[in-house]
Formats: sequence, structure tokens, C-alpha cells
Amino acid sequence: MAGEIRPIASLQSTLIIELVSSQKTHRVVQDLADAHARGELCAGAICRADDVRSLLDRLHQSEPLFFSAIRTLLHHHLIDRVVLHRQLLSEDIALNNEIVSGGLSRDPFL
Repeated sequence: MAGEIRPIASLQSTLIIELVSSQKTHRVVQDLADAHARGELCAGAICRADDVRSLLDRLHQSEPLFFSAIRTLLHHHLIDRVVLHRQLLSEDIALNNEIVSGGLSRDPFL
């Protein structure tokens, strides 16, 4: 009722921390998305500025599966959009332009 994000269970909190450094990001993201679909995780659960910035920094490594993972997180509204907006830098915007103009959609994972 107060408009605050519900506290995150320890399992999901661990998954969010793991998300930043995991080599199998798509599996972690799928677990988070499934928890959200079951109502165990609320929208905006990834709300720490450091976590959001780390996800944006990892986008710069141009990992095709990570692009898909971020898209899934955004689709399920798991990243707090206000925090995301505050963390965006001009390099992140340029990266988005690179992704669109670079034709990464030819990648079968996307």
C-alpha cells in the first residue's frame, strides 16, 4: 500500500548477486523470471544502483546471451526503471545504437 518494493527472499537475493558475475546468466535470469511469474518476486526487485550499473557494464562485453538476459529482465520488469534511468551513461546509449545498427538480430540466440 505504501508503494514500496517488497523485501526479497534470500534465494532471490542470492540469484540477483549471482546474476552480475555468472557465466550461465540465462539460467539465473530464467529462475528470476519464473519466480516473478509465480508471484515470489515483485517488479523492480533489482533496485540496488551497484547491481544495475554492473549489468549495464556487462552489456559492453557484447555477449549475445547476456543481451537476451537483459531483455528478459526488462520484459518481466525486474529491473527498477528509475534506478536504471539514473545509472545510464552516454556510453550505454551509444551501445544501444550499436546493437540496433550492428544487426545482432542475425544471432540465433536473439
